Amino acid sequence: MANTVVTTNNDEAIIRIIGKNLDKVRVAMRWTQARMAELTDISPAALGNYIKGYRLPDVTYLLRVCRIPELKEKNLTLTVDMLLSESFDPESSGGGRAQREQMVATDAKAEDMVGVYLCYYFDQVRLSYERDFREARALRYGVLVLFEDHETRAMRAVAAFYSQESLARARRAKKELEEIFAAHAKARDRAAQIREYAETWQASTDVYWGAVSFGKCHAFLHIDAPFCADRALIVLYLPGSRRDGGYQGGLGSVASVAQGTGQMPTAQKMIVSRYELQCSETEIASHLSLEPSRLVPDAEATELANLCQKLYRSDDVITSSLDDHDKIAIIGNRLRQLLQRHVEKHACCVGSVSEEENDAVCSLIQRFES
Repeated sequence: MANTVVTTNNDEAIIRIIGKNLDKVRVAMRWTQARMAELTDISPAALGNYIKGYRLPDVTYLLRVCRIPELKEKNLTLTVDMLLSESFDPESSGGGRAQREQMVATDAKAEDMVGVYLCYYFDQVRLSYERDFREARALRYGVLVLFEDHETRAMRAVAAFYSQESLARARRAKKELEEIFAAHAKARDRAAQIREYAETWQASTDVYWGAVSFGKCHAFLHIDAPFCADRALIVLYLPGSRRDGGYQGGLGSVASVAQGTGQMPTAQKMIVSRYELQCSETEIASHLSLEPSRLVPDAEATELANLCQKLYRSDDVITSSLDDHDKIAIIGNRLRQLLQRHVEKHACCVGSVSEEENDAVCSLIQRFES
């Protein structure tokens, strides 16, 4: 713990300035008092005494504050002289207000996302070999954990996806992980317990590990399971501007590939929810279905119709000499070409998720908020 100096009345002004500036730093970084105390290795009560002007921190403590790694990550420059200045303003200490406000807003939304989620998705293994796509849409369940890594100061993701007894296993894992969150308030202790749990988790299923990065509107979960050589990118919308209820989940898009299986990458949608969706599988599946209606093949349909019309015109010298077998072969070949062209044109947006679709899933989740 940093040493403190008991002061006389002549020191009251500097005590007040330092305390006020320490609190400015805390607010600018969106830290709680407990979080700032943890980062500077003192008790929350001791920091409270500094901020309120009851005690004067020594220079070694002020240096410790200035060297907190998160300040540099947020592009905020801090020196002891600044903490002693009556005109200190964190907004002018590097980087620009707009950029820093965006970082703070993103961090606040990222903090909202920490927690344990149930995942709802289609079984892609069955989709890869079943002829009847609709019959193959087996709903599967998993668990996703988002937590802060105390060592790297980054958001991490751990997940497991089940194929057998999937809902019962997902429920059990979610409950056990939520107990870890409830028992460990400090990010450092919580992260250690989650890692320990995940190590034992791997004995019964493939566990995905990865990092989380953030854009202006989205969170990107880059996860992989080393034992099955499977990798995935999950893209979720960041929480909206309304933070009263925090982040409860939403609809994301998933791109995944399993090395060595001979399969091409797959794209699908996934629901993540803090709460179990106690509604029919049909209703859940309606939000996970890929939307062919957004990929209107008008040009291809028109071209195929024109070809059929030309083939069956009796006054066409060339096509009138063809028998039905030849005409069907021509139509089939052209249909394959048009289908390939259509898929290539729209492949990148097949698994995309619109804001409206995400909002619809958010409304569904809110129905079961406990």
